[in-house]
Amino acid sequence: MLSSTTPKRYRFSFGPWNISTGADPFGPPVRKEMEFARKLKAYKELGFDAVQFNLVFASNPARSLYERLGWVEIGRIPEAVDGEDALIYWRRVGP
Repeated sequence: MLSSTTPKRYRFSFGPWNISTGADPFGPPVRKEMEFARKLKAYKELGFDAVQFNLVFASNPARSLYERLGWVEIGRIPEAVDGEDALIYWRRVGP
């Protein structure tokens, strides 16, 4: 039996489908658009620590933009689709 006197502090992240512009790719818009910086502030206030992109293709030319905006590559899936690597990006929502 495991015993611990120190409570655990869980950390949470979520994917960008939670922060879309208001339209689900599979359905109609469900809310008004909100600028990304405002979303990050709201998520921090809700207790989230980070946002992640679950799949960005290695050949995506926007990768350098993501990195300039604070996204960090945290994983790579070799030959994920048609022989191309897919990357996982992460970004903290607050300081």
